[in-house]
Amino acid sequence: MAVSTPDHLIEILGAGVGDSIGDGWVLSGVEPVGRTGAFAVILSRANGPARSLEILLTPRPDPDRHYAVTRRFAVAYRAAGGPGGAPPPIVDRVVDRIRAGEARVDAPPDGAEFLLALPSRPTLFLLPGHIGHPLDIGSRTLDVLARVEDVFVEEGLLEEARALMRSFHIADGRKRYVEIAKDPARNAPALARLGRLFSEGRHACIFGVGEGMPCFLDPGTDLVGEAARIGFGIQGAGGPSSLSSALLRIGLPVDEFTVLGRLEGDGDLERISGRLAEGSRLPCIVFTEGLTCPTLLARLLASHRFSRVVLLAELTTEREASIEIDLGHDVGSQLRGLDPGLRIVAFLVPRTPASGAFRPLRLGRRIARRVVDRLTGRRG
Repeated sequence: MAVSTPDHLIEILGAGVGDSIGDGWVLSGVEPVGRTGAFAVILSRANGPARSLEILLTPRPDPDRHYAVTRRFAVAYRAAGGPGGAPPPIVDRVVDRIRAGEARVDAPPDGAEFLLALPSRPTLFLLPGHIGHPLDIGSRTLDVLARVEDVFVEEGLLEEARALMRSFHIADGRKRYVEIAKDPARNAPALARLGRLFSEGRHACIFGVGEGMPCFLDPGTDLVGEAARIGFGIQGAGGPSSLSSALLRIGLPVDEFTVLGRLEGDGDLERISGRLAEGSRLPCIVFTEGLTCPTLLARLLASHRFSRVVLLAELTTEREASIEIDLGHDVGSQLRGLDPGLRIVAFLVPRTPASGAFRPLRLGRRIARRVVDRLTGRRG
């Protein structure tokens, strides 16, 4: 519901003109700013270094300039008659009032609130990002991102995370970002930061930019384990997953499968080949992307026997495609025709246990008896 009048905004603020807002400040007025849908909330007080304060609430913020965000507004402020620098605490109080008022005004008939209630205990939130399209992101993830200032993201994806949040008008200026290394041995700074946040009683989140669910085939599992160990609450938010999207897209009744993880290098190829050599007949799912993915897939398909191979590319984007590999023809040439930048979920159905796996020797009873006699020295 849009805010169209000063009276509606006053209802959200929960205070009338002339009422105290706290810290000696009084609400002097609420004025619309032209026809932009923005409002100026004007505060005043009798004592203190700053005698007046204007808080600007705009529905179309400049992401690089605003101070905080609520469900409806981005917040900026301007003090008069006092020094610059850090905002007075009353700005945070007004932001909290607006957030609480928005939840109250927008509450559905059953009394439930749209906003996720942040717990009093320091909590690590696991927030799904998007797979291929920004609109994959759920409203609960956006709500937490708007209110939690400490954000952990996968190494190399920080700028993508910031751009994504700006596209949803989530304030970036007060965020503190920490990158999570793929190699857990390099995550000492992230773990140390997590410990400081807990000691300060602050919330944090792991944001799974571009991959759907965080910590699923992504770095961050060591942070979750450490957070639980030191006493953080852990909360996940529902949302997109490349795995669930692939299972929907494959169009087959798959009730059992094996996730073999990422295929990004020779080490992954060796690990996945070892798993396939164990002889499981379950369908397998492999995630791969980047310049080397066609070559690695070709090597994997050449070293094992499959009855079906389907590649699901660029899920949830306008480029989404399902590519079935013709195993009766040159697989390498089919894979070389792929764009090497595609993000692919490969669906592999093994035909038989892989070469090198143990196969029991099947013998007829008479032949088996002769073999035993020969081995034991008996003569028939």
